[in-house]
Amino acid sequence: MTKADCRRLVMFAACFGAGGCLVTPESVAVHRAQKEFACPSEKIAVVQRADISESLYDIAACGQRARYSCIYTDLVQPDTYMSMSQCVREPDPPKWDPDPTMIASLPGPIFATSDNHANIRRICGDYEYGDCLYRDHGSWRWREAQNGSCGYGMMRCP
Repeated sequence: MTKADCRRLVMFAACFGAGGCLVTPESVAVHRAQKEFACPSEKIAVVQRADISESLYDIAACGQRARYSCIYTDLVQPDTYMSMSQCVREPDPPKWDPDPTMIASLPGPIFATSDNHANIRRICGDYEYGDCLYRDHGSWRWREAQNGSCGYGMMRCP
């Protein structure tokens, strides 16, 4: 066994023992924003725009904003034990609506069923329920996850 093989084995054991190497699309977007804006992760707000696309994220980082399209796979590469994931910067929209800073400042739902991080929010897609935000007559509200049948397969249930 070579030194490189030993390092990979140690990295594999450390990553999967701690559960820290499996990434999410949101964490990939945060990592991209950290590098692009030289901003610590605790100052980065992520808004998943499921109303537009499941893979689209608006980011607010240290006073700047960006829109990323993230490609994510949970397949682990055998030589690095890391998943292949990346975010591509999209053109800024003509108007930030909603502004990711404003959405991130909203309090989390009291009925949350998932372990959402404080700086991650999700805007609901059509017919979607599950701890996400939707616009209701000009204001933003949380849409609670529905239990049981959602009917006709058009709604995503937790």
